[in-house]
Amino acid sequence: MKRLCSALFLLILTGALAVPVQAATDASHQALLQKMIAAATVKPVKRGGPVVQLKVREEETTSDGVVHKRAFTAWINPASILQRRLQLNPSVIIGFDGRYGWATIRGKEDKRPQTPTMAAGTLNNKLFAELLPFSLQEPGVTIISVSRTKWRKKPVLKLQVEVPRNFFTSPIMNTTWSVLVDPKTYHVIVAQFLPPKKYLAIAAEGMRYEFLKHTVAAGLRLPTYVVIIALQGERGTEGGHTAVDHITVTTQPYDPSLFLSPKELERINEG
Repeated sequence: MKRLCSALFLLILTGALAVPVQAATDASHQALLQKMIAAATVKPVKRGGPVVQLKVREEETTSDGVVHKRAFTAWINPASILQRRLQLNPSVIIGFDGRYGWATIRGKEDKRPQTPTMAAGTLNNKLFAELLPFSLQEPGVTIISVSRTKWRKKPVLKLQVEVPRNFFTSPIMNTTWSVLVDPKTYHVIVAQFLPPKKYLAIAAEGMRYEFLKHTVAAGLRLPTYVVIIALQGERGTEGGHTAVDHITVTTQPYDPSLFLSPKELERINEG
């Protein structure tokens, strides 16, 4: 939010004071993030090392008690966390090579102009929470404040995180997130967002992700059991809509073709 000051002197003075204060705050936030990354990096990650595969089974229970089951598979390059690949079903594959998003449908590249943005957003929809704290390093993701609070009667650090516009494909998710961190281990415990006010009239829901079990693969500490609870209203009241993600984590040898678009692979092969 921008504030206008009628007094020029006050504007200059506050501007002069705000710069070093903001710089100091940004530095402390980055220092905290580096501690979180270090805590989630159990072993050094080497370029060209193994790729992580995540097989995710989603079990969603809607408010009427109906259970919906879905599954997808994702691949992550630990040496370059932005390189990702997602197979939603046998026909659709989505990827991000570290700079651009891409997709194939039944083996053919989707060349629509909106595809790079939609591909990146879909990957963030599915993987942003599960890849915390690493996903806090994505371009445009900003820690705007850190405070102390309690979660289940235990002290935690609460990070307020902003994401860029269109970071997710869902406008309801493009909002401020809260990330709760254990102040002793620097492990992420919970991540959540509340529905933006402008969507409350259509009964939009926020979500809370609680990371209950983890494993280590390719040097990274990754979740294997995530409980997701819908949050309703401005206060984030828990609703009857819930889900559980069961994640099987394995590794496989690095293969650049996992992350590069068909067009880029063709360019490389032509040499």
